[in-house]
Amino acid sequence: MRSIVEFILKFIGNKKDFMKEIMRYEVTQKNGYKMNMKNRFLNELLYIGNLKKSIREYKEQIEKFREIFMNVLDYTNELENKLNISKGIKKSVIDQKQDQSGFDLEKKLGKEMVKNRILEKNIKLLSNDLEEYMKIHTLTIEHASNLENELDDKIKVVTRLSITDPLTGITNRLKFNANLENEISRKKRSGENFSIIMFDIDFFKKVNDTYGHEVGDYILVTICNIIKKQVRNIDTFSRWGGEEFLILSVGSNLETAVRIAERMCYLIGEHEYGKVGKVTCSFGVTEFRPDDSINSLLSRVDKNTYTAKNSGRNRVIGE
Repeated sequence: MRSIVEFILKFIGNKKDFMKEIMRYEVTQKNGYKMNMKNRFLNELLYIGNLKKSIREYKEQIEKFREIFMNVLDYTNELENKLNISKGIKKSVIDQKQDQSGFDLEKKLGKEMVKNRILEKNIKLLSNDLEEYMKIHTLTIEHASNLENELDDKIKVVTRLSITDPLTGITNRLKFNANLENEISRKKRSGENFSIIMFDIDFFKKVNDTYGHEVGDYILVTICNIIKKQVRNIDTFSRWGGEEFLILSVGSNLETAVRIAERMCYLIGEHEYGKVGKVTCSFGVTEFRPDDSINSLLSRVDKNTYTAKNSGRNRVIGE
């Protein structure tokens, strides 16, 4: 189990943040029930652990079959050698000159013929055993291979669960942090600019209190669908928590990122959200600076978002 978690952590970054995220999520689904993401995730990990155990047992069984097969094959070869020797003796007896009594020759020949029949019978039985072992061995390898394919599929599912926000379908803060670390490393190597955009839905608590969480979920999903159309494949769009979202805009300086945020702000504000009507968002934007750490970068964009809210909302503040 631990090796699977370590495998997944290669994709999602910091273990502390990873476990915090799993413990934090309890998501309201559209059909009205609550599903604990921690339980779902741990169930998948448990299933993967069982698959790994089954694969290990099948591989041990394959090795045992291989050992049995080789022993039987060796014994079969030994019997065939004895049979060949016996046949040689039989021929020798037949070719012998009558320097012995006919009775002695007949007795010796009879013994070799009996030995030949026994050896031939045993070789036939062993050949049948070898054939059965080969069938079982082949089936065991096929089943182990099927389990390994299922294991690969389950690892992909668990990895996807660990980095995806279950309500909106976009990535979560774990994936954002991992991609942000990678982008900072790339910036240091290549010098290419990047910026981050944060936005927060204005008066979202009031929407939930007035219309209920189901409508609130509809607002979250709808806004994400609007933004996804504006985000490139090389960018990262993640739910940071609650009604807060982050966008990692690769190759964008501050001026470009502000223009992107302004268009997003406009599109969100122009959309009609059913009985809620209009909904707006406040945006903060910042560009990575040479002396930035992840914390300083996120702190600055969070401050800019807060400034946008305090300045009247439904606007973009870049710094």
